[in-house]
Amino acid sequence: MKKILLLCLFFCGTVTFVWSQSEVDPRIMEVYGSYVNEMTTEQLQWQQNILQRCEVVQQPATASDTFLLLSGVALIEKFGVLDPSIPADPQQLNPLKYAIKFNNRDKDLKYRIDGTDYLLVVHQLD
Repeated sequence: MKKILLLCLFFCGTVTFVWSQSEVDPRIMEVYGSYVNEMTTEQLQWQQNILQRCEVVQQPATASDTFLLLSGVALIEKFGVLDPSIPADPQQLNPLKYAIKFNNRDKDLKYRIDGTDYLLVVHQLD
């Protein structure tokens, strides 16, 4: 009985879960393309965690603004060329496109979305 249980655990442990592209958030697909098929469950969950900690908030720009402009943040183009343009609706912004330190535990990060009264806020890790 122990041998059957060990054999079952061995085979179950070696099964690789393949994500259907229709199950993956389109913002993740935009950045990682076909590489999504090679990502582990943990990697995809981390990308989802990032998206859940990001929000776009309206905050009028002032002369004393010290927020870094989003256009000043490099795009992540390791997996393909990305469109650097900001969507007409800031709420549709894909934060995964940018080389932002998403693993920050010290404070929320805020970036001014160029030419708008909106900020991209990346909430710190708990």
